[in-house]
Amino acid sequence: MESRAPYVPTPVSDGKTLYALHDGGTLTALDAESGSVNWEGKLLGNFYASPLLVDGKLYCLSRNGEMWVVEAGDAFNVLRTSSLNPPDDVTWTDATPAVAHNRLYVRMGSRLDCY
Repeated sequence: MESRAPYVPTPVSDGKTLYALHDGGTLTALDAESGSVNWEGKLLGNFYASPLLVDGKLYCLSRNGEMWVVEAGDAFNVLRTSSLNPPDDVTWTDATPAVAHNRLYVRMGSRLDCY
């Protein structure tokens, strides 16, 4: 059984639920008050970037440049996955994306993408 605490990614919370993404791809939703597990799901890939919580969605960027969008709610529900096509000279991406002015910024190597 995997530890409840991630090794690299930092958990994120909406005040009611704590979402913890483990390096190996397990995403766990915990009740913020009691610590009990609400749900657990598996994303394919390795993760060092911390998940983002924006407008009821979790954005989880894998080390190989796959963005997983998961509904933040009462059940594990993957809404979509997208390859962000890292540059050829980048073998992995570890940086946590950032959000500002309704845009998502993702650094992959020396490249900065805006969505």
